[in-house]
Amino acid sequence: MLIFEVKLINIMGRKSLKKHVFLTGYMGSGKSTLGALLAEQTATPFYDLDKEIEREDLLSVSDIFKFRGEEYFRILESEVLKKLTINSIPAVFALGGGALTQAENLKFVLNHGVLIYLETSIPVLVQRLTNESSSRPIISKYKGVELKQFIETHLGRRSKDYQKAHFTINTDQISISKIANRLIEVTNSF
Repeated sequence: MLIFEVKLINIMGRKSLKKHVFLTGYMGSGKSTLGALLAEQTATPFYDLDKEIEREDLLSVSDIFKFRGEEYFRILESEVLKKLTINSIPAVFALGGGALTQAENLKFVLNHGVLIYLETSIPVLVQRLTNESSSRPIISKYKGVELKQFIETHLGRRSKDYQKAHFTINTDQISISKIANRLIEVTNSF
């Protein structure tokens, strides 16, 4: 098991991370929001992997899928993840919901930091994603029961990978600030 300590103090007096923190979970679980908050609270760099892929390829994730296909996207995702992680400065990463479906990415992440699964129940995901469907092309055509069925199926395929995380934090009924505090506790304990 990797040892993860948060003992360094940065120039602003905040605790700094000593290893990378990778946040995983289904879309709508709060990876980007919580990752940015954790990075801010620890004065650590933050990378939203999907946004970094868009910078690298100069296309949106949905356009990459549409014009170049999922296989191309997954290859690029692996390359960008490794390129950003090789930096010796610890950082917080919000992984794309499907980043761990590639066995090499899962192994890489588990060996290069602490992986935290932001677990969110299907009813809460449906509620959150109903309000965000226009900004998420993969679910934009689903509403109501169809959206719930899509999430159940999709999450079912990915959950075995999420379950391999070092830690799981449920995000259903907890405020963002409490989850961020829990993330700091978890990273301190690893």
